[in-house]
Amino acid sequence: MFYNTNDETGEVLKISRTKTDNQNVLVLGVFKAFPEENLMPEEVSDYILKTFNKSYPITSIRRAITDLTTEGSLQKTDIKKLGVWGKRVHTWKLINK
Repeated sequence: MFYNTNDETGEVLKISRTKTDNQNVLVLGVFKAFPEENLMPEEVSDYILKTFNKSYPITSIRRAITDLTTEGSLQKTDIKKLGVWGKRVHTWKLINK
């Protein structure tokens, strides 16, 4: 879901919503590629960059993960991994439906 916090309208809003939808599909695809793995947002971002040569702000990856969790496709786990900033970061996993 695109959170229109900057009050976009018209074609700009439409493009932003499409980009958000595409990011959600791409992020979900990463989890589907690793259905048994617990992944942190940084790992998802790295995989997208290496595999599809696409780079998104980590906030967009986190937003997509939150949206996919809310809709019931992903589940936040209690497992944490060491993130790029030296802090432990939560992981998510695919919910097998």
